[in-house]
Amino acid sequence: MMPWSAFNSILALTGILLIGMVGFDLLYRGSHQFPIHPQWPTGKSSANNGRHLLYSYGCGSCHVIPGVRKATGRVGPKLDGFVDQMFIAGIMTNTPENLSAWLQHPEAFNEKTAMPNLNVTPKDARDMIAYLYSTR
Repeated sequence: MMPWSAFNSILALTGILLIGMVGFDLLYRGSHQFPIHPQWPTGKSSANNGRHLLYSYGCGSCHVIPGVRKATGRVGPKLDGFVDQMFIAGIMTNTPENLSAWLQHPEAFNEKTAMPNLNVTPKDARDMIAYLYSTR
């Protein structure tokens, strides 16, 4: 028969593993459920146009964006190497569809976000994403 302290240790370890698995499941599910469905237009994207759009929408006033004129902001995160980031805004998996939704409706994902709704169109979002994913 197993000593009482060994049984307690196994029981505690089982509880910790169970809590960890439930926490991971909630995190994973939470990163894939969104209040809106992104508009992802079909057609060809233009990274070069995306670079110009990032400038014209004023994204550089809050973000450092390589290759974009006057993009030296310090409010939001640097947007270099964006394709290698795991998450967007720390809350959703980094995919083109999720980034499109974020660019079009950031407040729908986090009502307290400092990211303003700039009324980015689906096509503009697609081109901006093409540029962001092309930077390293």
